[in-house]
Amino acid sequence: MTDADPAWLAPAAAESKRFNLRIVRGRVDGILPAPGVLRREIDALQPDIVILRLPAGVTTPIYELIDDGFTPIHADTLVYHVRQLDQPIGDLRKTPALVVDLANHADRVRIAEIAKHAFSSYRSHYYANPRLDPNMIGEGYAEWAVLFIDTQTTDHETWVVRTNDGIVGFATCALSHDGTSVEVVLNAVDPAHTHRGIYGQLLNQILLAYQARGFATVRISTQVWNYIVQRAWAHSGFVISQAYDTYHINIPQWQG
Repeated sequence: MTDADPAWLAPAAAESKRFNLRIVRGRVDGILPAPGVLRREIDALQPDIVILRLPAGVTTPIYELIDDGFTPIHADTLVYHVRQLDQPIGDLRKTPALVVDLANHADRVRIAEIAKHAFSSYRSHYYANPRLDPNMIGEGYAEWAVLFIDTQTTDHETWVVRTNDGIVGFATCALSHDGTSVEVVLNAVDPAHTHRGIYGQLLNQILLAYQARGFATVRISTQVWNYIVQRAWAHSGFVISQAYDTYHINIPQWQG
């Protein structure tokens, strides 16, 4: 690898701290790493775990790692759906007791609580890896949920659903710098308040808000097995656009 070659793997500081392991992450889009590059980066970084995301069905880098003596775990398949905002958005019948608006810093504790409860047993790629403490996975989602409020950047927004009982759902959104696209990065409804149309109203109000602000697309992702939420997205006009396979490579002891 030369100085001009891209780095495919990078330390994941938050995950490393949470699980007390050296974790690195990488994502491949388009051009694949040259043969031997991933192994050389692993040698240089000396991680305990590598988390690698590849376009679904792309296996060449995985077979190369197997040939190098590693044992990749297929941890999940992540699917992306996209909604074009130049198409009409149906205005759902609103529940008067629900209000969808932007969160403020005072809401962060409640948002973290909802994320921890909603994702405590969610079958994400972390649960596929026996080296990761399952008790820490929910804490990770709680940290992730409030990150956009804590960083307070202009390209991060968090929406919440408020009721007379307080906040019952949230969605964190990343806005592109050119003002054309939005990604719903993490979203959840309090498990005690599901099946009341809360999620549908939250999603619909987000679409209407970004449409009014001139954005062109909204995209969102989930694990492929999460059929119920994907049906909700299809009902709101989303279509599947991309899929990625996630692999974990555990290194029981450094293989120099």
